Amino acid sequence: MNLAQSPFGIVPVEVAMDQRLTLQQMRVLVALYTFRNRNTEMAHPTREEIRERTGMALHHRQAALHQ
Repeated sequence: MNLAQSPFGIVPVEVAMDQRLTLQQMRVLVALYTFRNRNTEMAHPTREEIRERTGMALHHRQAALHQ
């Protein structure tokens, strides 16, 4: 796992409480928060970096993003 960014992410409690999110969607969202820049609040990970953080295959990750 490439941890060029922080291996931790501050995730809003609403993410954990939102029952509409599937487990796959939550995994991708939490991974995105680990790439968030503390100063700009922006994240620009590559698909490969997201795959490494989530351990999810491309088709699972794309499905989670489009639901």
